[in-house]
Amino acid sequence: MTTQFFSLNNLKRISPDIVYYSGCLMFFAMPFGTSPFLIAGSLAFFIWLITGEFYRSRSLYLKSSRFLPVLAVVALVWIGLLWSADPSGVGKKYAGKSYYWLFGLVLAGIDFKKFKPDGLFLSYLGGLFLNALFGQLQYFKLFPEFSKWAGTGFYSGYNSLAMLLILGMLAASFYYMTNTRKGLKILFTTLVGIYFLQLILLPGRAGYLSLLVLSPLIIYAYVKSIKSHVTRILMVILFYILVLASAYAVSPVVRGRVHELIVKLKNQSSQSSEIANGAVYSGLVDRVYMWHWAGHLIRSHPVLGVGTGGYGQAVLAAGGDRAIAHPHSNILHVAVSFGVLGLMVYGWLFVMLLKSGWQNRTEAIGFFILSGTLSILIGGLVDTPIVDAGGAFLLSVTAGLCSALHQKSKKSDQGFSASRQMPA
Repeated sequence: MTTQFFSLNNLKRISPDIVYYSGCLMFFAMPFGTSPFLIAGSLAFFIWLITGEFYRSRSLYLKSSRFLPVLAVVALVWIGLLWSADPSGVGKKYAGKSYYWLFGLVLAGIDFKKFKPDGLFLSYLGGLFLNALFGQLQYFKLFPEFSKWAGTGFYSGYNSLAMLLILGMLAASFYYMTNTRKGLKILFTTLVGIYFLQLILLPGRAGYLSLLVLSPLIIYAYVKSIKSHVTRILMVILFYILVLASAYAVSPVVRGRVHELIVKLKNQSSQSSEIANGAVYSGLVDRVYMWHWAGHLIRSHPVLGVGTGGYGQAVLAAGGDRAIAHPHSNILHVAVSFGVLGLMVYGWLFVMLLKSGWQNRTEAIGFFILSGTLSILIGGLVDTPIVDAGGAFLLSVTAGLCSALHQKSKKSDQGFSASRQMPA
């Protein structure tokens, strides 16, 4: 019996199932921090290899034109070491993270004609719910803390977690919008609320910015059924104001961080001109310093930049008084590291993700791609998630899903379906 179970033919038959469910585990583990999702992702990749699915499913990803910009980004990061100001330090560290793209490759090789991607997304929402629950218990001292930041659950930081919570709110609002069952609508609304509560207990201002920009998309899911266009817009505006007001009123963390930023900006502007414009480092608003020197290096190295991970050492060489790994902005990081060439390559990738997600936004897989990309881009205005573990992992799986987007599910039911359309 055991020998028959592990026979080659039987392994070929069940290996797609094993790979798919290992992908679900990967999505479930994503909200718990770096180690859990790296373990789950490595397990999924290992299973993908040893079962031979990487070879049998090769046509699903190698023939996809959406896979080309990913290859271009990986090549650029490694080639960028040739002119990096710090090739053996931060440069080597950043290039070494290229293996994250392998996790996306596993997803690109899943046959979504057989498997519904909803399983991946619902696994993600489930993991995010558990981590949010533990985070809120931590905030009220009812559960042990695992990081110096209160309320992060099992996650060690807060910026990437805030990005994942925004994505969770967007995904849950999609399932609210596309389901007709009252019980499911209540469930997904509850999830949106739980994710929102954890978000406003975190100190990450990048998360607040993402909420400020992307919450209208979440609200729209709840007012889409209103027939009057004018009424629908007015309701979005009304609930938008209520969401922002409640975040500020309910959370002492949000109030404290907003007030802190205002005070620091005033103090920064009252300092000497060198500190105020960011030429000299100050702990008041350190991003002024990071962005000042990023702009200086971009003007000095406009075509190829300072290479992979070269920002910190290049700042010191140019006259800065502190080396910081990256300028805390996706766009500035790409421009300062790889110049115009990098903006073209990364622009190719993100335009492809946005276009593919938007064109398929009425389907679960397309909406997740669009939401994941927007979460990375908006949060990346004041941070650099593309080089952080959580953001890099999310970008990898989002690109992997995009490579598989041409596949259409043949199945549908009254519950969840990748081909389920938004109600008109």
